[in-house]
Order: sequence, then C-alpha cells, then structure tokens
Amino acid sequence: MQAKRTHPSLKPAAFFDVDGTIIDGDITEGHAGENGFTGLLEVCIRKGLVPGFSDPSALSRLREIMHKEALVTDYYPYMYAANVFAGLSERQKEAIRTFMAGPMQKIVSEHVFSFAAHTLEFCRAADIDVYFISASPHIFVYELGPYFSIPQAHCFGIDPDENSDFVNHAHGKAERVQYLCRKKQLKPVLSMGNRWQSDGAMLEHVVRSGGISVLVNDSENAVSSRSLMALDIR
Repeated sequence: MQAKRTHPSLKPAAFFDVDGTIIDGDITEGHAGENGFTGLLEVCIRKGLVPGFSDPSALSRLREIMHKEALVTDYYPYMYAANVFAGLSERQKEAIRTFMAGPMQKIVSEHVFSFAAHTLEFCRAADIDVYFISASPHIFVYELGPYFSIPQAHCFGIDPDENSDFVNHAHGKAERVQYLCRKKQLKPVLSMGNRWQSDGAMLEHVVRSGGISVLVNDSENAVSSRSLMALDIR
C-alpha cells in the first residue's frame, strides 16, 4: 500500500522515539529485571572505551554526577550521558561501534516491542520514511539504523559535537522534526513516543501538522491531550 501524498513535492515521514517506544528499556541505561539488559553506556565504560572513565570507580562516579545533573536540568540523564562521548577521535568512535555490535544485536533481537516492529514494517511497505529522534547518545542511536532497515542518516541521538541549536529532548525533538521536514521536504504523518515530558512536544507538532501521534505506555499523561492516541504495548 502506498501512502497518499497531500502535496506532490512532500515525502511522508514518521518520527519515532527509541527508548521505551521501539525498545522495551533504554539503550543507554539498560533495563532492570530478570529479562533485562545492561545499558550501552555501562558496557562501553567497563570495556575501557570511554576516555576519562577507565578507573574502577568510573561507573559510580558517573552515576553520582548524573544524579546531580538531575537536580538542575530536566535533560537528565541525556546531556551528560552524551557529553561523555564529546571530542572522540574517529578511531575511538570506530572502536566503540565495533564493540557495540554484539550488545546492540542482543538488545534489538530480544527487547523490541512487537507493536513497534509491526508499525515500522507498515511504514516501509507504505513508502513512509522513518526517522529515529532519541535522547540517547548519537553514537548509539546511529548504529540502530541497519537493524531496522532504515538509513543511518535518519537516526538522530544527542551529539555533543554537533553544531545545533537544539537537542533531542522535549521541545528540541519538535524542533528537530520541523528542521528535517523543511530541509528534506517531508510531510510528518506519524509519530510515536512513550514519555510525555520528553516526547510530548514532538507528538503535538505532528498532530498539528495533520499527522497521527501515539503515546505508548504513558496513558495517564495522554489524558491531558485529546488529540493523541494512547496505547499500552507492554
């Protein structure tokens, strides 16, 4: 089935949050519980791939800093987690990408919501471009593309080295979508997120643009906006 274009020059596009929306858990911080997984940030630190966090106390020190960040910014833990990877050389980034292949494969194969997977399949069949807009570090999000058969250039995490006026959190996600739509001549037709605080602005923007937005696993907050669809997919 082909998606109908409301304007011949605009390509229909869907914008998805990742953590808690596509994946049951958080690729950066992991997922607790018997069937959970260790987050990629911890995995990379334990492997000694993150400069400045190679001593035995690195993880506890990082968590202490992130806790303090939570007291002063609603971007917790996003900006600090991303800043850990600021200024890496291409060689350092490549070492992280190579090592991440195993843990990333395990996360994707075992912790993707079936509803999300079916929705992504529908988008591909309907010729709708898919974009990931995530608050996890860009170095992680970028590597998700091949696992979901979408271009890596469509995967956006928080990149501390990016020259940008916005970050992928709250209104920054909506601004990212607006920018991509202007730059690439896209028509936003669908958006999905799981956390009103982080994804609400993006979801509302897509609705205002004539698209459909879905807030998953956060139905209590969805009540405040009748324009959104709320689903529990856990």
